[in-house]
Amino acid sequence: QAHRRHALPRGCVLVPWSYDMLQYKGFLTARGSTYRVGVRVAPSGLVCEFSCDERLRATLLALDKRETESLFEGVKEEALSPSMLMKEIVHILDRGSVAHNAGMDADGVKAGGWDLSTLACVVQHLEQVGWNNVLSVAPDTRSVCICITDEAGRSHALQLIVPNDYPASPPAASCELPEAVQLPEMQGAFSIMQVIDAYKRAIAKFQPVWRELELLDKDTWVLSPLSGLLSTPARRIALENLCSLQVSLSVDFPRDIPGYQFLGPESAISGYREKFSKGINLWDPSASVLDNLQRLLGTKFPSKQDAAEDNFRLECKICMEQELEGFLPTKVCDKCKAAFHESCLAEWLQSFVQDSCAGGAASFLAGEAGGRVLFGDCPNGEHKISLVVRK
Repeated sequence: QAHRRHALPRGCVLVPWSYDMLQYKGFLTARGSTYRVGVRVAPSGLVCEFSCDERLRATLLALDKRETESLFEGVKEEALSPSMLMKEIVHILDRGSVAHNAGMDADGVKAGGWDLSTLACVVQHLEQVGWNNVLSVAPDTRSVCICITDEAGRSHALQLIVPNDYPASPPAASCELPEAVQLPEMQGAFSIMQVIDAYKRAIAKFQPVWRELELLDKDTWVLSPLSGLLSTPARRIALENLCSLQVSLSVDFPRDIPGYQFLGPESAISGYREKFSKGINLWDPSASVLDNLQRLLGTKFPSKQDAAEDNFRLECKICMEQELEGFLPTKVCDKCKAAFHESCLAEWLQSFVQDSCAGGAASFLAGEAGGRVLFGDCPNGEHKISLVVRK
């Protein structure tokens, strides 16, 4: 529907992310890379908010800072439709790719047009970093990847894109971390080392939350993420057949009570939820998150060898994916035990409300708790399912 309504360019996917059909999230693929994007559309149909991952923002600013800032200004002024915005982004990326292949920057200036003093400055700063810490350097030295090793021996890849006016402007930087890193205000010339130091301070800050996550990764069966990512402070942990616990740790206070959500059939998870609620006042910040969770729930989390993975895998029966833009299928049908993303199920049921006459396959019931209840046929069988649609 989003494709037809907004005529998006090839390689761009936007799906509705709100029931008023004004917020969209999705992906943009260009230059062989895939980026996360999101837009909020004003009632006029023009984009009033735009979000993207740090890597795309850094790439756009490095390729054409003037054009990118103009594009973002157009979003503030609500002057662009979703299709126009995405086409302009693809245009900047494609133009930058062609220019790179031709040995030119996005403004059509030969990459070799860097004067020797600028090139010497970049090389000098990389020597200060230490060539043993440089993972890769592009032939034109504009893209550099630096390895940062933390106190626990973990390696982190810091990607830098050097601007045309370096060192008058700082390099654009990106690294897979739980939070974006804000570079400090700097006076005079910038250096690659200053950027690296800022990321080292951030990495040092994340050590406590990473230690908690590694305990969970080691002593429980983590269903998601599968690779023990350090860029997200969330873990989905297996409890028993069809039941799991999603926890989100605080980056600043990782041993405090985490955000949590029990996933599975309501009849099975209600007991866990009740135990957690009753014991939450006994949470001990001096103990690990793992010890607190097992003590409050009165159980030891199973290992991967204790049960078949299919008994824990919650895959949305509509989109057939486990994760959708970071969200898990949290709605489980009590009848057939099928799992759904709330957004997928809402769109499924709402399509029947819009396309059928009264008394059709789905309808809105009187709402409660700040929303309405959408009621209709379960996509996985001939029985009914309901979903609270929040306002």
